[in-house]
Amino acid sequence: MDTKRRQLLRIAAAGVGMGFAASPLEALACRPTTPAKPNHLLIDVHCHIFNADDLAVRGFANHIFMHTSGRGVLNIGNWLSRMVDWLGQLSAPGIRTETRLLESILTGRVDPYDAYCRVEHPHGGILAQASNYRLHNALAMMALYPETDLFVPAMVDMDAHLGDQALVTPRQQVDLMEYIFVITGGRFHGYAAFDPLRQVRYDEKRPNGRDSPLSPLRIVKRAVMEQGFVGIKLYPPMGFRPIGNAALDGCKGINPRAPKYDAVLRELFDWCAAERVPVITHCNDSNHANVHDSENSECQHVGSPRQWAQLYESHPEYRGHLKVDLGHFGRADMHSRNRLKLLDAERENWPNAPDLARQHAEDMKEAAGFIAAMAAHPESLFADLSNYDTLDTDRLRKAFSKDMREMIAAHPHLARQLMYGTDWFMTPQGAVPYLDNMRDALPPDRHGPFYGANAARFLGLRRGEATRRRLEAFYRKWGIADPDWFQRVDSTPAG
Repeated sequence: MDTKRRQLLRIAAAGVGMGFAASPLEALACRPTTPAKPNHLLIDVHCHIFNADDLAVRGFANHIFMHTSGRGVLNIGNWLSRMVDWLGQLSAPGIRTETRLLESILTGRVDPYDAYCRVEHPHGGILAQASNYRLHNALAMMALYPETDLFVPAMVDMDAHLGDQALVTPRQQVDLMEYIFVITGGRFHGYAAFDPLRQVRYDEKRPNGRDSPLSPLRIVKRAVMEQGFVGIKLYPPMGFRPIGNAALDGCKGINPRAPKYDAVLRELFDWCAAERVPVITHCNDSNHANVHDSENSECQHVGSPRQWAQLYESHPEYRGHLKVDLGHFGRADMHSRNRLKLLDAERENWPNAPDLARQHAEDMKEAAGFIAAMAAHPESLFADLSNYDTLDTDRLRKAFSKDMREMIAAHPHLARQLMYGTDWFMTPQGAVPYLDNMRDALPPDRHGPFYGANAARFLGLRRGEATRRRLEAFYRKWGIADPDWFQRVDSTPAG
């Protein structure tokens, strides 16, 4: 999630003008909707519905948005981050308030739309997505995109690496999200967030407490096995790799416990491979903590596609069993945009053409890293094209379409590995055209598996597969019917 660009500026700007009038987005969320039936299976494999209470806002602002230490009375960044934190927590509903509303809905005492349209939230304006109820964000997405069969939102857990603490714990997030999965009738099933540093610290304090209900590993395992989650979310830009973390020892911005991460992650990956639990990882070179300030190349680009390929090379038993979504696919839409800029600059003799050429070369190098790793492990590594919000002109969409056609022609395996995602809290300004722009650039009649079949294979959603069996048990536990998209998944060619 490119929160740095998309959320933090909006939240900070709210200090000079917080709007609470209902926007068109909020009005949409207050209307019951039924899924539309497009001509193809549609799965948003990477999205978000959390709010400010789930994020360590002050730590995020200090260490990612401004790259400051957050220390010192005269540290302007520290004061700004505290203001952002205060605004977000002031406006977001408390966990108890939302839990009570969700339980009221689940027990049939109130109608979900009635409840969420009568309370003081939803907010409109700048703070909307960060300050609304999580269910409201989910309802808004359903209303904006009724043709989407399944949304797969990712939780966040950055507290340990940011030296801060969100108001809502990961376990509380998991419990609340389970309610949302039920209330939305299976239109949402998410990824439970896991941070190896949180587990290492827990083990240091309770060396014999791995089976405790508060063990981070135990929390995410229970989330998947019993609470309707379909996978695990990792965020390596906080300062860890999928393998080889001992090499980070002594790196600037890296926690000194880094050498202990491999054992924790190995336990997680062993379990994921055995139970066929997919993993989504932030794999774009963005939203990194202070690690990237280091001059040592060993310390940079943590969690790169190459490092994920190294995981399979070191542990061949994971191949085909541990499936990983490399989030954002190197932002290939930005490559197209920068290529057009470079063409314009060279044609018009702009003085910044050399700089644009270097940037475009870096862009292509990043994309090549994704392609090489995915080519080496085609049944294990996937990637989502999420947060591709630059496709807002006909010229850009045509350029992106051309670039992707050429890329897939040169690397046919990508046709079975690339997946659609938004990475969004949906905003009124940009949400409505996003899917239309994507379908204009990548028409479903030529890229059908991209919109759903590849995600179904990555997640294990077909009849008889592990995730599908867990979801079927989840619906039986809650006494609700299987969602219609089960049939659509089973009737869609595998791609």
